[in-house]
Amino acid sequence: MDELAKALNLKKPTLYYYFKGKKELFFSIWKESFESLEEYIFTRVDKKDTPYEKLEEFIKAHLDFIEKHRELFLILYRERFDFLNIGELKENLSLSLGQDFAKFMKRLREVIEEGQKINIFKTSGDPLDIAYYLLGIIYITAWRWLAGEIDDLSSQSNAITSVFTEGLFSRENRR
Repeated sequence: MDELAKALNLKKPTLYYYFKGKKELFFSIWKESFESLEEYIFTRVDKKDTPYEKLEEFIKAHLDFIEKHRELFLILYRERFDFLNIGELKENLSLSLGQDFAKFMKRLREVIEEGQKINIFKTSGDPLDIAYYLLGIIYITAWRWLAGEIDDLSSQSNAITSVFTEGLFSRENRR
């Protein structure tokens, strides 16, 4: 709270007028950021026609958003360890954060289901599980970028799309 007050050129009590404490501020930032992320991604995804194009755009938009909001993701990544009390995290996520995330995952799941329905994507996996796998790939890649292992986050979208949609094995070397 001290750092934030200093950065905003405010006195610390002014922050406490709006937020009870660091946790409330963190979850407020998380919620607002997530809403912006969702709007940014699905505004772009909704302009695409096929499930493949939608999934490809989801990956690109997600990485672009993270790259454009690097400082925000650094803060969320750094501060999340302070809030690993599962009870509190679960309580906050089950409120509007959980509802927002569920809506976000539902939209991604629907893209995958659409692709499965027309046999563009494999039908052997649960669409919600597949959506979580994709988010895992995206966020691990983003963390590697934040750690300095990757120079250009957006440049990773083609590799992620390829491995995620086509698999790791080359066609001629599949068992």
